[in-house]
Amino acid sequence: MKLSPLVLLTWLFLLGAAPPTVMVTPDPPRLGVPLSITFTLADAETTLAGLPDLGSLALLLPPQRVGHELRLLLMPLRGGEVTLPSLPLLHGSATQSATPLITFKVIDDLATDATLAPIRKRSTPAPMQSWPDFLYAGIGGLLLVSGAIWLRWRQTLQQSPAPEGDALLARWQQQLAPHLATSSQARELYTEIERRRFAPPAADTAATLEQLRAAMTAVLGGTP
Repeated sequence: MKLSPLVLLTWLFLLGAAPPTVMVTPDPPRLGVPLSITFTLADAETTLAGLPDLGSLALLLPPQRVGHELRLLLMPLRGGEVTLPSLPLLHGSATQSATPLITFKVIDDLATDATLAPIRKRSTPAPMQSWPDFLYAGIGGLLLVSGAIWLRWRQTLQQSPAPEGDALLARWQQQLAPHLATSSQARELYTEIERRRFAPPAADTAATLEQLRAAMTAVLGGTP
């Protein structure tokens, strides 16, 4: 059966406009277990334009690009229905798109008050057996300190880079994109720039930009 040119062009347009495919691991997600979400993008030149507010999901590592895949490592902060908002994507200098909105249910199977009630009703141990109390108190204090450090780290991690610096880094990634298939230096520099875009803000931002600018000049053979 022959297809008319109009039907063929329409089919190719719809195929190219298809949204990125998504893979969620583990499925279903569970509270307290790291969650990996992978988007398969249309091509290697499509880049992540930034991160919106992730709500009840904490970003554990900067987003990673592996081939045509965009990978996120997240931690659910509560059980029940959770939504990952659309992530803005940039292709070239003008074309913009976004990942699909994802809603899923996080299973909360951690110990509840009803489960812990029989333990709380146990009799107080004899003085000679009181050493577990110190052990539990030490573990509890360690967990509180670790939780405070983790929350501080999460707040720092979620801070967005300066708009001017992020726009410059995104433009450099676009300039490197045509050379990724033929230059290992371009691929390494592209990965380093993406890591810098989503890393916690550094005190030596100006010096870092100058180093990256020098690397861009070396790779492209001219002023970026």
